[in-house]
Amino acid sequence: MFPSYKPPVGVSESTPVGQENNYIIHYFSELIKVSINANSYHTTVPAAIINQFNLKEGDQLEWTLKAENGELIVIVKPEKSK
Repeated sequence: MFPSYKPPVGVSESTPVGQENNYIIHYFSELIKVSINANSYHTTVPAAIINQFNLKEGDQLEWTLKAENGELIVIVKPEKSK
């Protein structure tokens, strides 16, 4: 199980949403094409997220995508490797 979210040092938190451990934090990352012939891209997971959830190589991220009012809402749930 992952610990309750605590904003990383140096990152401001928004007003808690409903519960004290819910925060909205903004990060930017760049998409990079995997190879010339591929339709896939990759991006970097910010170090603050890796540290917060103690992620390691081999852990998986479950992606849930939702299109709403012209915006893409992405929920990423970390899953520890076995």
